[in-house]
Amino acid sequence: MLGKGAERMRMSRLLPFLGILLFLLIVINLDIVKMLDLISRIRADYVVISLALLVPVLLLRGEKWRLIIKSYGIEYGLISSTKAWISGFFVGIVTPGRIGDLSRAYYLKKDKGVTIGKSLTTVVVERIIDVVTLFVLACAGLVLIASSYIEAGEMLLYVSVLFMAFIAVVFMMARKGFARSVMRPLYVRFMPVKYRTLIGRVFNDFYSGMGQISRYRMATAFLTVLVAWSIMILQYQFMAMALGLDLTYLFLLAIVPILALLDIIPVTFSGIGTRDAALIFFLSLVSVSAESAVSYSLLILFVNYISVGFAGLLLWIRDPIKIRPYLEQDNGNHG
Repeated sequence: MLGKGAERMRMSRLLPFLGILLFLLIVINLDIVKMLDLISRIRADYVVISLALLVPVLLLRGEKWRLIIKSYGIEYGLISSTKAWISGFFVGIVTPGRIGDLSRAYYLKKDKGVTIGKSLTTVVVERIIDVVTLFVLACAGLVLIASSYIEAGEMLLYVSVLFMAFIAVVFMMARKGFARSVMRPLYVRFMPVKYRTLIGRVFNDFYSGMGQISRYRMATAFLTVLVAWSIMILQYQFMAMALGLDLTYLFLLAIVPILALLDIIPVTFSGIGTRDAALIFFLSLVSVSAESAVSYSLLILFVNYISVGFAGLLLWIRDPIKIRPYLEQDNGNHG
């Protein structure tokens, strides 16, 4: 039995490399000379504007997390929350499904002395708000694409069913008893024993804390996400312009949330491979070549992942967090 568990663990660690393999398979079927020529002609001024637009986006992400933290009666400054968010992003981009984002909870614990269970809960709530918003935007985007670009009436039906199913799951998972019955088999089967106390506290803190978040703060957090996304779509448009691609704001509004959802599937790092494949498909609808689509994907990787990740690395080096002692301390206190 232990042998099977170890084998499952090894397989799960290999899973994220599927995205890398997919990327390599895509690249070997492209005209590399054409792609390098496209990259060499990137307009630097538009790239600089894209990088500058990251500043308000990152501040809004920090503000969204700060609002959730404040709902738990914890005062945390905007600069501190934004720096922790960027540091967590650095860890997130090198872990499948962005699970490393959770590391920013340890800054909150260190700075405010909050239990790691409550700190992680604030991050989980923030990520749920992100995923729900992304899913709604992605569904709207699929409807737009199906109706305007590929005339697939069946897709509209599938998206409608998927959307209703998602809403039903969200409502059911909001009930603690139902969530416990669904998650308990996964918890017993896959969660290492030494972390079960901690995860149990996060689960309890999450459901007890949901009642502490006022409708006003929840609505404000969702509004913050929408404003951040409106700026990000503009940023994606400037990156397209840097490559000479004529992509409308509405078209990007339809496809970018779908790309972001693919990013959190734990089969790759930083969307490598999955984003390239998706962009090849979506941009083909507006007669953009595969070489241009992959060049665009690489520019997105540089601007939105590598640059922010590098900033996160610098912040991490300046103020590192040693996660293991906090885990052991919290499990020891509550085990």
